[in-house]
Amino acid sequence: MDCTDRLIPVLVQSCIQLIFWHYGVSYTKSYILNNCTKSKWFIQWCKKPDGMGGEMGVDRVIASMGHFIQAWVGGILLALAYYLSSPQLFIMGALTEFAVEILDVKDMVIQRYITNKGVWNAKRSPLIGFIFMLMHHSGAFLSILPACIY
Repeated sequence: MDCTDRLIPVLVQSCIQLIFWHYGVSYTKSYILNNCTKSKWFIQWCKKPDGMGGEMGVDRVIASMGHFIQAWVGGILLALAYYLSSPQLFIMGALTEFAVEILDVKDMVIQRYITNKGVWNAKRSPLIGFIFMLMHHSGAFLSILPACIY
């Protein structure tokens, strides 16, 4: 089986992962927003410095929670892929990261250029930070997807 035979199945899996993680991250954010914002741990986390001279804030903490869930699921799938020598589990684990990276780029562009609200608006995030995160997320297309296809 050469790379062109694996292209369509991997693209279909990536679309399924995009849909799944869109709803998974959305549910996680809404759950945290509705049930955890008054907890002491959440309030303390929001007050921590963000590394850019400000505080983390509620929206930045909530935005990171969906990524934590994905990191656990993707890590477990990748560990199982290694342990069981399963290429399919590797593809599933890697595509979890691909999907969340793509969803994050979508959120970054919408927040920065369309709504001007949220973590990535021009007032909260400097342009250089925005560019670095776009470069970081470019790995979804430049390394994760080709690795899954190959």
